[in-house]
Amino acid sequence: LVHGAALRQARTDRGLTQGELAAVSGIKQANISAIENGRRQPSAETLHRLLAACGYDLVAVSSDERIHLVPPPAPGEPEVVGDLLTERDRTDPFESPSLIGADTPVELRARLLVAVLDASEATIRGRLR
Repeated sequence: LVHGAALRQARTDRGLTQGELAAVSGIKQANISAIENGRRQPSAETLHRLLAACGYDLVAVSSDERIHLVPPPAPGEPEVVGDLLTERDRTDPFESPSLIGADTPVELRARLLVAVLDASEATIRGRLR
């Protein structure tokens, strides 16, 4: 299940209020609050929209509808440009948690997205120390 605290962390790390995230994502502020407080479980589409609005680059890769999550660059770091997928990413999405296939169950999609948020949070906290 998606941890609302991880979404809240992604939002606050980007300096967004719930209202600003609602305006950018098109998701109602009440729904964002419910997700962050664990009262509502977002669909994969809603979660994708919220993460994209928080600055995560959700890039569809080829026609198989895989999604590659790229955390936003840290302040002062250049954006990554170019091919972000390794050969293993392209051939075996379950060996690489950065890829989510169209056939990936919603619960697994959510867990993978949370893993990306957790990794990003740890990276950001490590840089702030």
